[in-house]
Amino acid sequence: MTSTVPKAESRQMRPRNVALVSSCLVLLLLAGLAFWRLAPPLAYVRQGTVGVVLSRYSQYGFRQAVLPPGLRLLIPGERVILYPTVPMSVTTSLGAPARDGRNVGFDMNIEYSIDPGQVLLVHIQWQTRYATDLVEPLARGTAREAVAGLWPEQVVMGPHDQVERTIVAQLGPLLLDQGIILNTLTISNPRFEEP
Repeated sequence: MTSTVPKAESRQMRPRNVALVSSCLVLLLLAGLAFWRLAPPLAYVRQGTVGVVLSRYSQYGFRQAVLPPGLRLLIPGERVILYPTVPMSVTTSLGAPARDGRNVGFDMNIEYSIDPGQVLLVHIQWQTRYATDLVEPLARGTAREAVAGLWPEQVVMGPHDQVERTIVAQLGPLLLDQGIILNTLTISNPRFEEP
């Protein structure tokens, strides 16, 4: 004997099945939204960077320890700002009066990196403006001071290493005090300039 469901009874079961499936989908959607909203967020800190965690739970507004590279767990309400620790460079042109008042110009390439142990200092003082508001202006000012003590011929015709050493000797400690390591500084395209 085979049993068959009468047609009237199978029609009544369809709405119940649809209602059950719909209810399950809505519950799954709500559970997914709750998990997404309440689950601890993850942050991926790439190699060559470290992360400063901005936290509403800290009295300073950020955690006192930086995140090293890797996948890191955060508390909901925290977010990460990444700072590169690999060498970066800035190139700038400079014109300045030399010792006798004549103007000389040259291009400078400054290669620097953020000291991984001083990232919080860089974050507090400069956030992500360190290249434009610290490294470049400080390098330009230091180079102007160095050129002011040299004869124009020393800058334009002489070996550039003397000028570079003078600038590095003054600039290196100033940047280091701000959490930036000066890796190299090179001068190119020296020239006499019209006043």
